[in-house]
Amino acid sequence: SSGGAAKIGFSGGMDVRLAFTDYVNWSANLNVSLNSMDEQPFRSSFPGFTVSVGSWTTIWALTGLGLRGTISPEVKLFCNGEIGALIGSSPEFSVSGFVSGQYVTLSQKSSTAVGFAYSFRGGLEISSFLFGVRYCSGKPKYDVTATGGGFSSSGTFEQSTSLIQVYA
Repeated sequence: SSGGAAKIGFSGGMDVRLAFTDYVNWSANLNVSLNSMDEQPFRSSFPGFTVSVGSWTTIWALTGLGLRGTISPEVKLFCNGEIGALIGSSPEFSVSGFVSGQYVTLSQKSSTAVGFAYSFRGGLEISSFLFGVRYCSGKPKYDVTATGGGFSSSGTFEQSTSLIQVYA
């Protein structure tokens, strides 16, 4: 209900870890996520109109500390907590059609926002291969302007944004 109509998408990134001891490390990571939109809620709101919706893009820049414990010589358990920034780009949106015999287009351009973000992750390291799950969350505030039909309207909205990654 608060997902901004985003569909499951694609995410990729990189992590850097620096071990302070066998049990404590510092990590920094950068992830990019792309999520297309479910256009059906927009089409339902504007029946008979042409609707075009872009994609959400998010960049997660996080750093934090982690703990690692040895289960066996080849298997280690790890967990990390990280904070940083979420840089998001909202989707472009347009709806067009006839209103009272006149063709009208309403559009909203993409907006970029930066907000505080945090993440938790954990998993197993087996013979230098990582298997884990990461949860990231943030709430950037977007400034948007919709134009069309001779008018313009601006506003700000806060978008809850979450990312769940399962990786190997």
